[in-house]
Parts: sequence; C-alpha cells; structure tokens
Amino acid sequence: MPSTSTSSEQQFRESLRSFRWASNSGGTSTTKSTTPLSRLTETTSNFFGSVSNRVQGYVPLTGNAEQEEGWFTLTRWQRLAGFAVCLATAALCFIITDNKGLVLLGLIACCLFALGQASDNTPDAKNAIPLRTHSLYMPYIDQELQNRWFDFGGDAVINTNRHVRLTHDRQSQSGWLWSRLPLTATNWQVEFEFKIDGSNPVLFGDGMAVWFTKQRTQSGPVFGFMDYFEGLGIFFDTYANSRQSHSFPYVMAMKGDGKTSYDLARDGKANELAGCEADIRGRQLPTKARINFYKDNYLELKLHYKDWDQWEPCFTLSNVSLPTVYYLGFTALTGEVSDNHDIISVATNNIIALPQRMKHPEVEFNALPAFLIKLDWSSLYVKAHCYGCLYRNTNYGI
Repeated sequence: MPSTSTSSEQQFRESLRSFRWASNSGGTSTTKSTTPLSRLTETTSNFFGSVSNRVQGYVPLTGNAEQEEGWFTLTRWQRLAGFAVCLATAALCFIITDNKGLVLLGLIACCLFALGQASDNTPDAKNAIPLRTHSLYMPYIDQELQNRWFDFGGDAVINTNRHVRLTHDRQSQSGWLWSRLPLTATNWQVEFEFKIDGSNPVLFGDGMAVWFTKQRTQSGPVFGFMDYFEGLGIFFDTYANSRQSHSFPYVMAMKGDGKTSYDLARDGKANELAGCEADIRGRQLPTKARINFYKDNYLELKLHYKDWDQWEPCFTLSNVSLPTVYYLGFTALTGEVSDNHDIISVATNNIIALPQRMKHPEVEFNALPAFLIKLDWSSLYVKAHCYGCLYRNTNYGI
C-alpha cells in the first residue's frame, strides 16, 4: 500500500484484507481431498484469492475532496446505466482477448466500486442530531396538559395513547399544531407519521399541510392556515375543487412570499412548485413523510405508504430559500366534506454535513458521459492494466 494513502483508504483496505476468500490456507484441516470436485473448489478458491489480493490495491476510493466527482451527480438509474456500459465493455474485452484474467479483475473492481456507491442517500445516524424542540411523541402532553415545545389549537384534540387529531370526521373543522421555537438548524430532516381516514369512502376532504413559515398559530382557508403566508407549505390535498389532470390525493409544495394568495379554486395549480400523486388515505400500514432540507442546495420529500420500509420519492426542489426565522407547523381543514386528520409522531434531526451522494440530486443525463470519461485515478489504473493485455502477451500469474 502506498505511504501517501489517506486514513480512510487505509481503514477500507485493512477491512478488505480481513475478508478471506475460502481457501485451503484458511481452513483448519490438513487433509487434502483428491476428488475432482475438491480440486475444482481448490482451483476456484485460489483464483478468487489471487483476484482479491490484486483488487485491494485498485479498488476506487473516494475521499471528502472528491465530492464533485461525476459519479455522485448521477441519479441511481443513471449510475445503473453507467455500470451496464462497464459490463458490456468488459464482456467485449473478454471475448476478444486471450488474457481473460485481467479482464475479470477489472470487472470485479467495477462491481466493487458500483456496490460501494449504490447505498441509499438517507443521512447516516452519526450525521443526525435529534432536535427535541421540534419532535413530538406519545403521550404528547405533561401532567399539566401542556407540551413544552408545541402549541395546539382550533379543533385539535389530543389522545395521549394514539394521536394528535387536528380535525374530526366532521364538517367545518380546523385544527393546528405548531412548534413554539423557530427551526434554526441549517440542514435538517423532518419525518412525521400521520393518518388520514374517515367514514365516507367516496366524498372526503379537504386535507392537511406541513408548514415552514414565518407566521404561526393563525387559522385560515389554506388547509387550516392563513393565506398570504411567508415560507414553504407542503399540502396533502384529498379533495379536488376543480378538474385536474392528476388524481387525488395529491401532494404539492408552494412557496409563499407574503403577497401571493393560494389558488384555492384550482387546487393551488398556479402556486405549485412540484407535486406527486400519492394514495395516502385510509392505508392499513403507517403513512409517513420525510422531508430533507439542505440550505442553499435542495429540499426533497419522500412518502411511506405502499409497503413497509419502502419510501417513494415525491419531489425534489433545488435552491429552496426559507425565511430567516420560521416555525414548524401542521394544520388540517374540513369543509362540506370531512375526514380525520391525525399526527402520530414527529421526529426532527439536525443534519451535520451534506452527504456525498446528495451533493447534486438533479442533473441532466449528460453527466453520464462525463462520468464514463472522468473516473478517479484508481479505476483508470485498473482499466489501463486490463486494456494493456490486449496488446501485450504478459503473464501476471492469473
């Protein structure tokens, strides 16, 4: 290993060395079998052991200084397409060359590189600090029937064993739940569990919203909050006020500047920044929303409603700006149609650093050719050895 390797490279390679391929040298028995099957197993083990030793020096590693690498600016599908191109290239080299060992070496290196970068982009637990001031769990209130960090009002009712019900399944209700302190974290994640359900399977509404706004605890016509707000609102709209090209329920985001009114007649069509269709009403499994915000970078929303531990991307917004001081809030509204709107839990975390794979969530597909051309030094080193075998009859002992 070169002496100039970083500490992260050293740790990774040490952990890779600790992984032993099955071989006779790693076993405890000194008796060697002479059956054809055992000879085949021994040959295969020796081969992979040799390959693993070679890969240790070539595995592409990425440090903090390489966050702008083209690989990290690609979406997961684009990375998969790039990996498919690598596989096709390796297959072609495997066909036209006689020295197939080094081609397999390069293929394995590409596999290790792709698997190492294919992990989910959810912030690690070690990079997230829980914010108790903006989190809410059962039983929601203390012995004095108050919550230290949240206010609730309107028609909201607290069931200490189940939920905070913003509205009952009754007409003309409006309820709210607001943090008492502003959310001051630079980068944060808010994940909350909610439930929308009612007795009428056909006519129901109107919906609920989560807010990051300068104002708080003010009732109004926008899903239970005031119009002409300043900040960001994410609406979980369950009732269509007009004919739309999408189905309902519909989840959308609106950026308020304090001067713009919500387009109530057209379900916010004039205000929509982004949105998605999501069948979040009346689900048997927990329905959740996860909002990740990185200042001066982007905001993304994922929803959990289809299956256990399956998060569906809803939208991603770039360069979202919020007021200097803003509060976290939840509101709900019913009109002529109604539903139960419940908040079950709220978990807010301060995210310490921007993960590498989240540096550029939205880029054009032209980043893929850039990645294929510009790989890091170690992967180029592997490819140089692989392609060199096409022109040199060199025996590397494989």
